Amino acid sequence: MIDTFLKKVFAFSRVIAALVVFLCVLAVAGGIVYFLISGSKGVSTPDFDEVIETEEMIRDLGREVDRTDYKEISERRAVEKKYGDDIQEIVKEYGLTKAAYDIYVRQLLALDEEYRKQFIKGLKRFMRDGNSYIKKQGDKTDMDIADVANQYDDMFDSAIAKSEMSKIESKAKRTGALITIGSALSAMILFLIIPLLLQIEVNTRKTSTQEGQQN
Repeated sequence: MIDTFLKKVFAFSRVIAALVVFLCVLAVAGGIVYFLISGSKGVSTPDFDEVIETEEMIRDLGREVDRTDYKEISERRAVEKKYGDDIQEIVKEYGLTKAAYDIYVRQLLALDEEYRKQFIKGLKRFMRDGNSYIKKQGDKTDMDIADVANQYDDMFDSAIAKSEMSKIESKAKRTGALITIGSALSAMILFLIIPLLLQIEVNTRKTSTQEGQQN
């Protein structure tokens, strides 16, 4: 049984060794080719076609910038169409400066679309609660409604950062869990196969013994 097992191990080892040698040969061949083509280049005489290519690249870049500007305009219009009334209502209700409207539009543009609705809903509630607190405290607090708005912006940005970090940590944890599951399944399959191989070996020996006795 041990001899048979060792023969199988040696046969498998020869296959692995041959594969490793083959990969090494490829690596050596690739290294030689790379070495031969990596020599220094001589002086290249300037060609006016290079100037033409540069001009075309500049024109293409200008067109790309124009397209980006139009895209920003389209995105701004879409944001204002969806959230403009809500922003205007907040600005008017709490007496914020006229610039606050543009600031909130730019903030929404900077946010991923999945966070925009949550930002506006949260802002309404936050401003309402903050305003109620200021009125209730009166002279006991130096906080004004602009401070409330600024605090919400900072806290929402912090919440997004925490959420993104949590996603990264969750992905790492899940990857580790999958690796553990895969390793456990591989080990389980391996230890299921070994008894099977041993049983096959036993049956083979019994068959050989019986045939020998009959002869």
